[in-house]
This record gives sequence, structure tokens and C-alpha cells, in this order.
Amino acid sequence: ERGSEMYASAVVARGEGRILIVRTGDITYFGRTVMLASTKRQRSHFERAVLRIGGYLIKLAIVCMILILVAGLYRGEPLAQIVLLDLTVAVASIPAALPAVLSVTMAVGATHLVKQAVLVRRLPAIEEFASMDMLCSDKTGTLTLNRLTLGEPVVYRGTSERLLKEAALCTVGKDDPIDRAILEGVTERNVALPNIKRLRYIPWDSVRKRATVVYARNENGEELTSVVKGSPRVVLSLVEADIDEKHKVLKDVKRLAEAGYRSLLVAVGTGVSPDKPEET
Repeated sequence: ERGSEMYASAVVARGEGRILIVRTGDITYFGRTVMLASTKRQRSHFERAVLRIGGYLIKLAIVCMILILVAGLYRGEPLAQIVLLDLTVAVASIPAALPAVLSVTMAVGATHLVKQAVLVRRLPAIEEFASMDMLCSDKTGTLTLNRLTLGEPVVYRGTSERLLKEAALCTVGKDDPIDRAILEGVTERNVALPNIKRLRYIPWDSVRKRATVVYARNENGEELTSVVKGSPRVVLSLVEADIDEKHKVLKDVKRLAEAGYRSLLVAVGTGVSPDKPEET
């Protein structure tokens, strides 16, 4: 409700509105949780391997020092000489050059990866990457340009220009990534949008899986038209189409999905009521 507080990363299930941000970053509950979770740093496989090597050398040095002590006492060597020899073995067993050698080796590996357009932020990540058996990654904008663009529209009824106009009318603005891609695509194609008055707009939500807008084609508020934009299967259930046409639409959606596109279906209805825009 108006005046209520929302936590960071909250999800709006349905509707739209304006919010006033009063806390950001680490001073939010979500940010504080992330900060506390990040403070507990686990050792990487590389660090565990280096510590394991150091542990083996320490154990080996202790065994050698014990053998030297026992052998020296058995042979009647002076105690000071035995202690000096043990200290020499202890100092010699410290792998002082090991971190430097490993760092130089990984730096060389990072140089080779940079030539293949791979950015290495942490050197131990090279060893972690080499020890992986399987890498699972999702196809998101973080792997590409992190920007949605409008592809070539597929028209079943009407013209491509009208399709772009109706799709642009059924947008909430450039705040939504999909709506922003539609509006930018319309601008790039030099499609002029009509000056109409939207009487009602029902935003997209995860339950309806579609957005609906009702507008009047004239200044008198007559000739009401509704535009529905959303999931192809959901929009298909609202329009009057035969089985062959629906199969063709779903076949095109599958073909575009295999090519990496995300498909939206746009349907236009006339003679509707603002209160019940999707009944016709």
C-alpha cells in the first residue's frame, strides 16, 4: 500500500507504480546479508594444494630433524652441532620460492588467456578453471551485450508497420527491457506512432503473461481497440484462429527459439469494452 516499505530485490507480482529509494548498497537488509555472506571466504583448490605441499615438506623436515638428532647422539656429536644442523634442515625445507614460482607461472597462463579474449580477474581462478570437469552457463545478456534488440517481425495478418505500431502502443515505456527494445526498434525503422489516448493499460505479470492496452482511434473516444502483447500460447488462446494457423505460429516460435530469439505475440481486437478488453 501507499507508504509501505519494501525490501531490496523485492518482486512486484502484478501492477506498476513509483517508489522512493531511501537506502542503497550495504545499508539495506539485502545488502547487509550479501556483505556478511561475502566476508566468509573459502579457500580455493589452488590454495589448499599449496598448503598441502607445505604440510608435506614440514612433516618431511621434522622426520629428518629427528633422524639427525638420533644419529648425532648415537655417534657422540656435540649437541650444539646437532642443533645447528637441525636448524639448517628446517630453514632449507621452507619453500620460500614456491609462491613466486607459482605466481609467475599463472601470470604466464593469464597472458595466454588474454590473447584469446579471456579476462582473468584472479590468478588462482586459472587453476580452478583447469580443474573443472563440466562448465554450465546460461544464455543471458551477461555473455553478450546485455541489451535486447528487436528482430525482424513475423506477420500473420495485416502489415509489418501496423504490427510495430500496435506493439509500441502496448508498452509501459523504456523502463522495461523488452518494451525498450520494441520502442527502439520502431524508432530505427522510422515508424510513426499515432497520437492516441490510452483509456486503460493492464501491465504484464507472471500470472497473466500478457499486457493489454485499450485506446480510442478518434478524439470522441469511439472506435475502441485493444492490443494484447505477451506469451504466444497465452495470446493464441484469446484470438479466433484455426488449428493450422495456431500450429504455424507455434512452429515459428520454436524455430525462432532455436535461433536464440525470444518471441512475443501481438493481437489486435476491435469493438471492445474498456472494462473487459479481452472478451472480444
